[in-house]
Amino acid sequence: MSASAFWPVQTEQRAPAHPPVELSLLSSEAKREIVRVERSASEAMPHIVEGFGAWREAVPATPRVLHVIGCLTHGGAERQLATYAAAAHARGLASHSVLTFHPAEGVGAHFRPLLESAGVRIRALRDPPSQSALHAINTNMKLRARMAAIPPHLGVEPIDFVGALLTTRPDVLHAWLDHSNILAGVEALAVGVKRIVLSLRSVSPPNFPAWYGEWMLPWYRALLTHDRVRIAANSRAGANDYARWIGIDPSRIKVVNNGFDPSQFTHTEPANVAALREELDAVDRPLLLGVFRLSDEKRPIHFVNIARRVLSAVPNARIVIAGEGAMRNAIEDATQDLGDSFKLLGQRSDISTLFAAADATLLCSRVEGFPNALIEAQYLGCPIVSTDAGGAVETFMNGRTGFLHAQEDVEGMADSLVKLLTNRLLRAQFSRNARIFAAERFGLEDMVRATDALYR
Repeated sequence: MSASAFWPVQTEQRAPAHPPVELSLLSSEAKREIVRVERSASEAMPHIVEGFGAWREAVPATPRVLHVIGCLTHGGAERQLATYAAAAHARGLASHSVLTFHPAEGVGAHFRPLLESAGVRIRALRDPPSQSALHAINTNMKLRARMAAIPPHLGVEPIDFVGALLTTRPDVLHAWLDHSNILAGVEALAVGVKRIVLSLRSVSPPNFPAWYGEWMLPWYRALLTHDRVRIAANSRAGANDYARWIGIDPSRIKVVNNGFDPSQFTHTEPANVAALREELDAVDRPLLLGVFRLSDEKRPIHFVNIARRVLSAVPNARIVIAGEGAMRNAIEDATQDLGDSFKLLGQRSDISTLFAAADATLLCSRVEGFPNALIEAQYLGCPIVSTDAGGAVETFMNGRTGFLHAQEDVEGMADSLVKLLTNRLLRAQFSRNARIFAAERFGLEDMVRATDALYR
């Protein structure tokens, strides 16, 4: 199955699909002569990089960096891309721009204002290429041969991607998430981009059967045979899992933890927090918060089972989930008997206020990369109860800022939550520890510098 068949699923169908660049933008000669050949990754790659050989060109001191991702919706990878690119661009470390597979519109434009306010330019794959890009595609026969070597099973039309790369002329291509890593990485090799960074944001694709494709592994292996390609993960757990899957030494994968920008956490003043607790009917009631996508890997049914145990011990507790997803109807059905003690809030734009208002937050995922929600919760003083999924264990201090449990330990997670919701002194101690830990451990400056170092 082609990569394009999986793309909308990987982004949880958070943005509508759009057609690629209209081929009518190109001359009939270009359309007629670029005939792609179906080959395996190992067979295709020598042709995709033909003419470059061991060619290596230094990245400029202030490079042009093009980030590639599906869209700019409200997600963890999207947040880190926007946070990093905006901060690095403002610091003058590089000139950053963003290319999205889907136009940054509607639900797919959540982080567009942050990027544009920092001067980061955004374009979509369907945007028309420049005239110079079209000329190169029409006249550079070596480039056209490399484009023809990109097999059809990868899905994306090379003319679209090459047109975007020749228009933006990046020194560095930084791809985010598996589909972008493979598709953009291959195209960037064909064009001759000096440095290619593949950014891993979770554990390996086989952990996500809904969008995993067997074509992914051979292409990752083929990409990593080239010294222009570097690979980074946001957690050691994720790096180790990918290394096992790909069959490489874990030391090849650089770990750059997520960072956060305190300026993005707004409306957490006491008056706003008090107003939100009143809105949620949580005045003088313990408030338990979940912030996650309502999809299988986040195990929202597990959350409901734990919530029932909490409510049996703390009957006046108020339990809410902020997030949307395919399992919303299932969760609504499963919680009908809980009445007004449990509420699905849907997609929210006031997550920082929710964390500041909550007495505890629960994450009971089956798989995780490096959850931003746990970092943000701690910065805002909200203690954590979490499973030991993936990089979640690297985001907080067990017994000091939260409690860590095995994934099936429903009873243990419920007991830990009851402790936090009923013991004011314990909750205050964890809250203080959490604020200090998050500010010291996940500072924006460290993340910016470590990411920029990947380009050098």
